[in-house]
Amino acid sequence: MRIARLSILVLATLSVSCARSTPPPAPAPAEPAKPEERQKTVIDAQLKAIDKAKAVQDTVDQQKKDMDKKLEDAGG
Repeated sequence: MRIARLSILVLATLSVSCARSTPPPAPAPAEPAKPEERQKTVIDAQLKAIDKAKAVQDTVDQQKKDMDKKLEDAGG
């Protein structure tokens, strides 16, 4: 029983002695990362086609809005 108390006392003393009283210094702010050029990938052609299709869809949607507006103005 005496050894257990002594062990607990030693562990508690070591734990307290290892604790830091001051926080560690803050790391220095790093320079902002320089954006690297985008590397070409195998799916670039597909991505370009998708972007083009989205642009075409936007054009079609705008034309539909214009036509709907004309029909509405004409009383249809």
